Amino acid sequence: YGITAISRADLDTAGTALPEALALFRERGDHQSVSSGLYGVANLALARGDADEALRLILEGEAICRGAGDWNMLATCLDMRAMSARLAGDHARTAVLLQESIGLARMLRDEYNFVYCATGLAGVATRSGRAERGVRLFGAARAVSERTGADVSWSAWRSLNERDLAAAREMLEPETFERAWRIGLAMTLEEAIEEALDGRT
Repeated sequence: YGITAISRADLDTAGTALPEALALFRERGDHQSVSSGLYGVANLALARGDADEALRLILEGEAICRGAGDWNMLATCLDMRAMSARLAGDHARTAVLLQESIGLARMLRDEYNFVYCATGLAGVATRSGRAERGVRLFGAARAVSERTGADVSWSAWRSLNERDLAAAREMLEPETFERAWRIGLAMTLEEAIEEALDGRT
């Protein structure tokens, strides 16, 4: 409910609902719910422009997830940290966070998280001068999206993807762009994950 309120820019409602939910989860001692609650309040902090508080909260949630072995929620925490790093233009940090998260996507067979991570890493590759790799990853993510309906929910992330795909198109000759795009579209999920886990940026 609180996250939905944030998406509607209703920060007053979110500012009441999310902290109350987190306090309730803490009282119950439910680690999984606490990490989810921390994620919600961190989203609220970001929406209010308080990046430092958002980071503090998401790091607490990440620590809980690691201790409890909650890999799905850990991936969500890593993705949120990656969003902050990408918005700040910290490509190296973005890559580190997303490569850990895409490793979890592989383990969990989580195609939704794959799409998120692959597009982020495509942006990192493009901004680091490896536009062909970026286009291959964008193409692979598109193929998974078309097959499964998986998509990126964060509007800021989608905007960055559009910016970086446009930048890759500008950086490459049209035939080079199209060839890289076709290669990405034809990748299996495992091939695309291997491409994404390539440590070179």
